[in-house]
Amino acid sequence: MKGPPRSSRLALLIGIAAAGLVGIARAESLTLVSAPPESPEGMLVEGPFITAIDGQPLAAPLPAVVTHTESWAYPFPGTSYVSSCPTCGSVLAMCGGFTPPGPSSITFVHTFELPPGFSNPSFVMSTTNDDAGDIFLNGNFVGQAQTCCGPIPGQVSFTVSTSDPTFFRAGTNEIRYELRNFNAPCPISAAYVAQIDFEPTIVQVQIDIKPGSFPNPIQLGSSGVVPVAILSSPTFDARTVDPTSITLASASIALRGNGTQMVSVSDVNGDGLVDVVVQVETERLELCADDTVALLEGRTFDGRDIRGSGIVRIVP
Repeated sequence: MKGPPRSSRLALLIGIAAAGLVGIARAESLTLVSAPPESPEGMLVEGPFITAIDGQPLAAPLPAVVTHTESWAYPFPGTSYVSSCPTCGSVLAMCGGFTPPGPSSITFVHTFELPPGFSNPSFVMSTTNDDAGDIFLNGNFVGQAQTCCGPIPGQVSFTVSTSDPTFFRAGTNEIRYELRNFNAPCPISAAYVAQIDFEPTIVQVQIDIKPGSFPNPIQLGSSGVVPVAILSSPTFDARTVDPTSITLASASIALRGNGTQMVSVSDVNGDGLVDVVVQVETERLELCADDTVALLEGRTFDGRDIRGSGIVRIVP
């Protein structure tokens, strides 16, 4: 039986997207720590790194070093203390001339990435230190944490936060922790846990399951593949989608005998724009007998999530 005109099918798919997909937001979180909990003293950490000591910029960044401040103070949940040398936070004899002495200041930098088009970002850091620190996000002052002089490190914690969207940017973001030592050459160290929350962009795309067929019969569990076209538009180039990220109803793209993905490009709908056609393994589709819509998900090469839906008819 001949299906409805293509314009009617397209209108129906747009309606499905408007009803169920547009505006969907999936919050994501990043967690950064000064060092993993219970790290051994002297361990070099991948982040943060040190960019200045005693107010003097370093010729090249150095990795922060785990120091056991909790040997005389308190542990900080979920992380470990860091400083510029293994004993710089753990040996109280520094106050009496122990070598090496604790510096008067250390600047730590910790970076993280945000995808293009993110929204609703927030930053929350819980920290303790010896003696005080100013926290910046991309050069913007977020807050101060000062333990000295009173409680010892870990006995109290401080929380600094911001949800100002102008403090964040797509790509690399920089947390700068400017740690100060009021009692140099006494010990100096900091411990922190930072959480960054945001909502990534979800680009709604139009797809055509089994191009030229409607309403797209699918026999679950059968061998073979289901072709799916990701359609380009004047504002979206389907070729920007990373094929390795694509799934239809949780099924990934089928592989050729040589191990490459079954992906091709062509103008499927005759609008003069190049579309992407992928072949999905039928037996891996996670659909039920009464499902009428299949969801395609993926991600562009620059990190934007995509979603699209197509009508299906499950047949025996």
